[in-house]
Amino acid sequence: MVGEVESMEHSHTEGDVDADGHANNAPTAAEAWYRPGESFDLSVTVITAVADVAGVDPLQNEFSPLYDSVDIDALETALFGPDSPRPRGIRGELAFDYEGYQVAVRADGRISVSVQD
Repeated sequence: MVGEVESMEHSHTEGDVDADGHANNAPTAAEAWYRPGESFDLSVTVITAVADVAGVDPLQNEFSPLYDSVDIDALETALFGPDSPRPRGIRGELAFDYEGYQVAVRADGRISVSVQD
């Protein structure tokens, strides 16, 4: 792993409450940036972004394995690999569901995570 995970930006929905009526201060969306060769592995960046929205420590969570939802190696190859069939000037995005969240990974390295409706 080289470099650092970029800081995440949050958008909060005001007035959210959980089933018990307690205020829910967890963000409803987060954004992270993946830089191949400069950042942590793509899987680490995705898990960190999901954990941020879930309001849990990315190292102390009980998420199912990411590979149960997406082939992260294929995702990385398709969007960032040197042999990617995508021309460098073309933008692309792949999205998948994971642990009740919608995760979208863009070819420019932006990772967006939002709570599924």
